[in-house]
Amino acid sequence: MLARSRLIIATHSPIILGYTDAWIYETSERGLERVEYEDLDHVTVTRSFLNRRQTILDVLLSEDEEG
Repeated sequence: MLARSRLIIATHSPIILGYTDAWIYETSERGLERVEYEDLDHVTVTRSFLNRRQTILDVLLSEDEEG
């Protein structure tokens, strides 16, 4: 007999969210909605940062020239 388990985990980790066969739900003004891994903001933001780390850090850590 195959044992089945269900876990509810609240996380922002793209690594944990990427677990094989995971069902991912996101809260919104419409309530809970099931979403695909690739559609998550956390995944796209993390991927963007990893692909362009120095550029993003330069922008985040730059002095505001208007102030």
